[in-house]
Amino acid sequence: MPGVMARWSYKYPRPGYITFLCVMNLIVSGLLLALLALMAFGPQRANVRPDPGLEVLGLMEVVFFATCSGFMLTGANWARLVYLWGIFPATVVVAVYGFIHDPLVIGNCIWRLFWAAVWCLALTQPRANRFFTGRSSFGKSGDPDFATKRNSRDFDY
Repeated sequence: MPGVMARWSYKYPRPGYITFLCVMNLIVSGLLLALLALMAFGPQRANVRPDPGLEVLGLMEVVFFATCSGFMLTGANWARLVYLWGIFPATVVVAVYGFIHDPLVIGNCIWRLFWAAVWCLALTQPRANRFFTGRSSFGKSGDPDFATKRNSRDFDY
């Protein structure tokens, strides 16, 4: 099925750790979305007024992580690059905003930074690079077929 699977998936299967992390991220995003809906429309809404900034940041974070994870399961390299470039800024913004409003969430900040580091390490492994791009590195070094891939129509960068 062209356009659905990675261009190189016939040659390089998706690593198990990418599957595990993406599916876990989709499950957690679904649970967080349900929690956000409960906070926004639940019966306690009249008694407790949550911070709307945290609700918006939480919704943006859920949409960002779920979208990137879903497309990474199909082998989209752009989703991996967006995730790599966006995970630390998103994590820092949410953690700092939460820390300003409640200083007791320092454990949550450390947990978020730990998972961001795990994701970055997983997405930059050679097996993940081969799955997403068909080559074992980000650039020219170490890949003798780089020039032919660069000049082909199927080059995904």
